[in-house]
Amino acid sequence: MDPTFVAALVIGIGVAVVLLRAERGRPPGPAERLAWTGLVSAFIALHLHPGLLTIHWGIDTWVGLTPAGRITTLAVGALAALSIWSLLSRSARDPGASRVDTFPGPRGSLVAGLGAAVTFWLLRENLDVGDSWQVAEFAADGLDRLVLFPRWPLASAVFGMAYRLAHRAFSAWDTVALVSCLAGGVGTVAALAVLRRLYPPGASRWIAAGFLVTTYGIIQPFAGHIEVYALALVALLVFVWAALGTLQGRAPWVAGAVGGLAVVTYVPLVIPVGSALGVLAWQRRRAEVPTLVAAAVAAIVPITFVYGWIWVRDVPGDWRHFLVTMRESLNLGWGGSSLIFVPAGRLLGKTHALHVVNQWLLCDLVGLALVGWGLATIGPRATGENPTTRLLAATALPTILYTVVMNPLRRPADDWDLFAHAALLTALLGPCLLVRRLASESGWLRALAAVLLATSLAHTGPRLLVVHAAPPPETRFADIFGIGDLLRRNGV
Repeated sequence: MDPTFVAALVIGIGVAVVLLRAERGRPPGPAERLAWTGLVSAFIALHLHPGLLTIHWGIDTWVGLTPAGRITTLAVGALAALSIWSLLSRSARDPGASRVDTFPGPRGSLVAGLGAAVTFWLLRENLDVGDSWQVAEFAADGLDRLVLFPRWPLASAVFGMAYRLAHRAFSAWDTVALVSCLAGGVGTVAALAVLRRLYPPGASRWIAAGFLVTTYGIIQPFAGHIEVYALALVALLVFVWAALGTLQGRAPWVAGAVGGLAVVTYVPLVIPVGSALGVLAWQRRRAEVPTLVAAAVAAIVPITFVYGWIWVRDVPGDWRHFLVTMRESLNLGWGGSSLIFVPAGRLLGKTHALHVVNQWLLCDLVGLALVGWGLATIGPRATGENPTTRLLAATALPTILYTVVMNPLRRPADDWDLFAHAALLTALLGPCLLVRRLASESGWLRALAAVLLATSLAHTGPRLLVVHAAPPPETRFADIFGIGDLLRRNGV
């Protein structure tokens, strides 16, 4: 019998024992506990035998590992679960005996951000599969003229300006990787600021931080990913921070302005940003009208300025050409065609469903499961009555739907990052709903948090290392990536 299967079976039984025996406070019923046990066990089983799914690009990381590597991964995950559970239980019994209540302040966040940026650079990816060459090309063009690509104008301008500053020391390719890693440092600072606004001091902040750190859809874009999505994640984090500030009584125009900048960083962010601003406007509807008007103007100004600049500079006087350019640039397409959405006839098909499943298996299955579980157990009404969960749900739920109706089937393993920002939103909302249940001090829920964090770590850690240690793509796909090799040799 496969030793890794035996190890997984032992861990599955251990998970069941932990979740079934950890009964304090008011634990959920047997069906709920059994569902979580089944989900975690199935997730591990799919990693061991991805062929159980006919399409399995989201969970095929462990295929390249030796049996010893798989057993080591499972053992590390099990030890992580026990360690986290022990820490949370000790903190619950005697908060003064644990340092879990400490959390980085502004200065500590800067140190953490610097450390994160260095770590991301050391673990930067070497699996540049996809259209990464196009992003590097935009950066290289920045020496002569900043490219404002309509789908992500601000991000493309940042890459161009960075290459102007760094072209003597770095190629355009490495410049984009460096910007992504630095964005990871800034994102760390922003994430810690979000958590300070989202949770009171205590273990809940660390639990939420753990889910952010172990979510693949968040971490991989920051690890030298040659794409725009690291900047998109930073923009979205800063927007969530500003939106939470509005809930705490700060001026709404700040959230509006940051939201506008987020949209021109990566246009698909208009879905979570627009939804969140709508919720904030509804919650502040009793405020003076000029306050809400100022917030709307603050959101519109950056968008108008950036696209007005594109119109005047790139297609002066030809508004028809401008509209055609915008449509072609903003259209993600489906299957390489001009269709914007997945055709209705295939939306409910098995192939599309498997691609969507793999998208979430790869990016944040745990966060998505927590969102569904939290909404089902807490209830939509109770979720909506809490301003914070209502705001986070307004950003996450439409974006989850977006990943279903827009999920492209062209080279899906390469296009997962189109929806990386959805993983950030589920990784914020899911733990928030979990922490609300943790308020009952249930030992079962602490055990669940530990198991889910360890499971997420066992999924993300090996994949991050595999992507980092992969041989250069031109040696693996010489026929396909000849152009990438040519660009590299010419400094691009």
